[in-house]
Amino acid sequence: MRLIKLRNAQEELVGFGIIIVLVAIIALIFLGIGLRSPSEMKNSLEVSDFIYSSLSYSVDCQEQITNINDLIVACYNSKGCKQGESCELLKSTYEDMIESSLRIGNEMKYKAYIFRVFSGDNTLVFLDNGNKTGSLTGASARILSGETINVSLVLYY
Repeated sequence: MRLIKLRNAQEELVGFGIIIVLVAIIALIFLGIGLRSPSEMKNSLEVSDFIYSSLSYSVDCQEQITNINDLIVACYNSKGCKQGESCELLKSTYEDMIESSLRIGNEMKYKAYIFRVFSGDNTLVFLDNGNKTGSLTGASARILSGETINVSLVLYY
């Protein structure tokens, strides 16, 4: 009789051990899925709207350069403004717009950003700020002025 009880107890322990192993494997699978780095950036209508509306933003540069779109072309062509270099004005203007409009920070919706204005391998403006971890969303726009100039904004959330 005692031998039968001992055998039943051993079988229960083996069954319990199998259940523990299965739960641990399932937990590792979910943990692996949760920690996986994002595979691709999601296009965002909000970011796209921000970029396209920013191109119409008024700037005080010269009579012929009245908005950001013109300022990007002037920066590409190395033209100056009455208060200095067009690329510096472009950089400071976008930095102010991004920081005030999108509110980047650890406690905010967006944790970080990368902003670029570039043509091919030539980067005209590069801005980044914040903790670049998590999922990505973003958009880009093209400006055609003899050469194709790209404006890109990626947000981390």
